[in-house]
Amino acid sequence: MAQRFVNMDWNTPMLPPADLRQWLPDDHIAHFLIEALESLNPDSAKVNHRASGDKQFPETPAWPGH
Repeated sequence: MAQRFVNMDWNTPMLPPADLRQWLPDDHIAHFLIEALESLNPDSAKVNHRASGDKQFPETPAWPGH
């Protein structure tokens, strides 16, 4: 084979980098979104145990057993 070509072993698995963010440029919006989501406190979110959160289901204390 000519010297400018590289032999590829197609049976060798190609692994992605350990951190997939390495594939993105530093100014990619995904980095901003990751930082924004990491800064949120999930404990401050309210969970509607009663229903879908629609206006027809006003916020009430959790049902017994929840």
